Amino acid sequence: MPRKPTPAARRSRSLPRQVSRIQIAEEISNQLRPGERADFSITKRGQYAMLTVTEAAMTGDETGPIHVVVSMDFIRFLPQYDLTSLAKDAFWTIVGRLGEYDEDKGEYPYMNAYGEVTIRQDEVAGMLGVTRRSINPAIGQLMDRNFLWKAGRGKYQIHPHILYFGSSHAQAEAIGYASARFEDRKLPGVPRPGDVIAREITENGVTDILA
Repeated sequence: MPRKPTPAARRSRSLPRQVSRIQIAEEISNQLRPGERADFSITKRGQYAMLTVTEAAMTGDETGPIHVVVSMDFIRFLPQYDLTSLAKDAFWTIVGRLGEYDEDKGEYPYMNAYGEVTIRQDEVAGMLGVTRRSINPAIGQLMDRNFLWKAGRGKYQIHPHILYFGSSHAQAEAIGYASARFEDRKLPGVPRPGDVIAREITENGVTDILA
């Protein structure tokens, strides 16, 4: 069972609203004493967690689960991508699976050190209250931009360049794991907003599809 919030976590509630999410995380970690534990999530609108910090992340123990943070640089550019609102919500829902906490077991059952997520399309659709037929093209938009790709039945690999895994060593391992799935062992690039990622022929001629 999860422990009660630490004094540091309780104090964080009184921090000014303008303090950023990362500053809040740092504030909590700086106030922890040796042996204290802090498990917490910072959420944005929707059914997902943006930041999850586990005990292993606080202690530097790389043998257990570590915290997973979506790159601040990626978050800054995300609104500029030519994505539907449903595609963005689908992205956060899939990423948020990593931060799901099972109170009965007292663990993060989906936490993965490589950014590989176990979640089915019908689960994503159900969590967002839409049909599977509508979620398919939304996830397709994410795959077209290499934010994630299929890693097996009911599994997606999130591009490790848009996640932070808690340490440079863990980051390198995640990149190596994802790269090994490709024949040339090279990760696909993540396009910048506005980049042309494909072209299609329409009645009006050739149309650029932008990231």
